[in-house]
Amino acid sequence: MIRLILVGLLWGVFLPAQCPYVRYILFDACPGGGNEGNDEHLIFWSGSGFNTDQLRIGFPNSATTVWCNSGCGTNTLSQCNTTLINSWNTTCGSTVFQCAGANTNIPANSWVILFTGYSNASPPPSPTNFCGLGTVYVLFANNTNTGGRYLNNPTNAENRATRVAFTSMPACSMTVNYRNITGSAAQDGNYLLIDPSVCIGKTEGQNNVTPSTSACYYAGSNGENGVSLGNSSNCALPPVSVLPILWAYVRVEGNWLTWQATGVGGDEEARLTLWYRPEEGGAWGQLAERLPLIGQYPLSLPGAYQLRAQLRGGGESYSPSVLYLPAGQPILYPNPAAGGPYLAYPEAVAQAEVYTLHGQLVKSLPAPLHRESLRGLAPGLYVVRLFLHEGALLSVRLWVTE
Repeated sequence: MIRLILVGLLWGVFLPAQCPYVRYILFDACPGGGNEGNDEHLIFWSGSGFNTDQLRIGFPNSATTVWCNSGCGTNTLSQCNTTLINSWNTTCGSTVFQCAGANTNIPANSWVILFTGYSNASPPPSPTNFCGLGTVYVLFANNTNTGGRYLNNPTNAENRATRVAFTSMPACSMTVNYRNITGSAAQDGNYLLIDPSVCIGKTEGQNNVTPSTSACYYAGSNGENGVSLGNSSNCALPPVSVLPILWAYVRVEGNWLTWQATGVGGDEEARLTLWYRPEEGGAWGQLAERLPLIGQYPLSLPGAYQLRAQLRGGGESYSPSVLYLPAGQPILYPNPAAGGPYLAYPEAVAQAEVYTLHGQLVKSLPAPLHRESLRGLAPGLYVVRLFLHEGALLSVRLWVTE
């Protein structure tokens, strides 16, 4: 019977999964507006929550980079485009959207939309993908720059870097870069989709300087580095179904696999599964399903373990894989083994001998041994004798498969 134990948070440690982060940057969300600067916006996930006075954003600008709540125009975050808010709430049929200004506490696990402009967001994007998500907080930076903060088609020399930071959570800072967008990718309605698991903590390429690493940027058709390009069809806010599971940690503690993950809430736990692979290059097999986002699982078999989450958008999110080996005592794994077993804790072994079931010596290996010392055995049944440095002898029956 599978036994699950829920565990609490690690107090005193701010985990990446708690960080607020930018999920989208829509750099010209609605075609035909004629005033690009007022259409552009960023969409945040609030993580563990934050106060708007803690938010610092350096927007792209041809001359300089300024903080959002201290110089994004002639006013701070005290403005509200009530016409837009009322229109969105009418479309959704309920009070979904709420203006948030300076010194506003944004609760945990909430969506936040920040417009780089205050007035004339025309045509406004459709809110339909956000209806039914609870309260969505909307901020207006009152940018009066009619040229916009973001270019549709920046060259390599015009790297557009947006730095996001929270004064109370410095580890949550992230800088998103994009450049070299040409052709159809430069059309109105495109957005940057950001992978927070890659981008949180990355601050490369600020102030329109090309990033020195490949972390958290989009260049041309190359979207594997944390930022990819999508399209907001029919001038709509993008869907939230692609919010990933974020893995705060997955690790082996004694004979337990311990993890903490976070998601948007709801049915994530129904989609969290545990997978096991006995040997490198072997096939993964599912061990358990419907696991909690924070939990433990008892381990008995040596090998690699990985958690997976089915995403609402159809894909999967994979946790880092971790290796479990029973503590201290040498062990052959897997058993049966294709091509021979691996040896856990080879440093404890002074000599290894491999015999056929008829007593014929096949291989004798003196120390030092390593993890793959017994790999390469022909298919068959064997007896492996492990002589330990401490004087003990372990005898293991081994089956090597093709």
